[in-house]
Amino acid sequence: MVVDDGQLHSFLLESGMLSRRDLAIAQEQAREKNQPLAQTLLSLSMLSADELRKAAGGSTGVPFIKLYPEDISFDVLSLIPEPFSRMHQVVAYKKERNMIEVAVLDLPTPHMLFVDPDSRVRIRLTDSQSMRGALMRYQKYLKRHVGDHIAREAQSLPVEDIHT
Repeated sequence: MVVDDGQLHSFLLESGMLSRRDLAIAQEQAREKNQPLAQTLLSLSMLSADELRKAAGGSTGVPFIKLYPEDISFDVLSLIPEPFSRMHQVVAYKKERNMIEVAVLDLPTPHMLFVDPDSRVRIRLTDSQSMRGALMRYQKYLKRHVGDHIAREAQSLPVEDIHT
């Protein structure tokens, strides 16, 4: 996750997620290893990946949300193709008129989002459990509805004996 070290430091300190002492230790190690503060915080286990997402959202102004997969309609989920959603960890979860809200695990580059060009996109960060649940719902829906349709069509095809 690419987050400005200064913004992240300020947010972590102001929010009380880390003490001044812990942040100083992490910053020193980040400088020594020439790596981003976020990466150092993860490697030192000072923050979990989900806690870092919350902090990144807070420091960049991107809201952090908790998804409830059972509340996401298939029509909205399917705005982003399932293979793309799975590969890039991004799901559409809400649509109102020409506004689509998407949940991501990492702050995306603008070209990464594969949605209707006539719609505006609002990005939200979410936790890994929410993303996993939304993707599982998407896959189960596809298997249940599309898989059944494919099975019915396959049964109606004639079977030929290729050994004669």
